[in-house]
Amino acid sequence: MLCLQHLERLHFALSQAALLKDAIEVPRDILAYMTWLRRSEAEEATERLTAGLPDDEPDRDGENVPGGTDVDEVDSSIEAGLKRLTQQAITVHKSLPLENLIRYFMKDPYYELVRSVPELRLHELYVSVLRLRILAELESIFPEIRSKVVERK
Repeated sequence: MLCLQHLERLHFALSQAALLKDAIEVPRDILAYMTWLRRSEAEEATERLTAGLPDDEPDRDGENVPGGTDVDEVDSSIEAGLKRLTQQAITVHKSLPLENLIRYFMKDPYYELVRSVPELRLHELYVSVLRLRILAELESIFPEIRSKVVERK
């Protein structure tokens, strides 16, 4: 059963990628942050090599970002990599019948895969956090108020 849940998640991710087609646009600030991460990883790997320590974490894609590389060039390489990833996900989605495999192993040919995007309820979260803060403040003040009321009587 655990494997089927992972297959359902994979099917959902691939079907979402198939909906994207070629229209993937990454905001520039996220690309800049990813570039900064790649540079810091490259600098750490260089430091490990110069210190004579083993390189514990090989690069994910085999490319290092040298310090003198233009940021726009690195951004475009990241963006191109994401587009390649999207294209590969679309290819896998078209060629691999995950939905049929899930139905077969569930032993239910009418099993319906529910594709629901999680709903963020930020307002409710914010209100509950504020409520907890106020209650914590009241708990810290309440003994003082109680002692003042007892002294008055």
